[in-house]
Amino acid sequence: MKKTIYISLNLIYQLIVFFCLLYANTYVNDNFVPESLLWQNNQPRLDTAVMLGFAAIKTLALIVEGGIIVFLIYQINRSVMNNVALVTRTLKIHVIVTMCFIIVLIWGSFNGYLW
Repeated sequence: MKKTIYISLNLIYQLIVFFCLLYANTYVNDNFVPESLLWQNNQPRLDTAVMLGFAAIKTLALIVEGGIIVFLIYQINRSVMNNVALVTRTLKIHVIVTMCFIIVLIWGSFNGYLW
């Protein structure tokens, strides 16, 4: 029974983490970027250095948010399962999947595939 709950929880987690990171990338992380980096003389700045800075800030914010979510699910997994080896293996999988989500979100947002 514990393994069923464990597997169900982690599958649901994969869906939740994607939508949380998508929401954060779309609506929240823009607030972390200073206005002076985006605008100059009431015109949007589109030079490469500014876009790289903008991408770096959004990526770092997503990595921190993903790390917090992974840490929370790790703590939940530890409380549900007593098998430390299984929880550690699951943690590694969650980190890899979360980083893949972050790469897809950054790539999609700067190529115009995400709003």
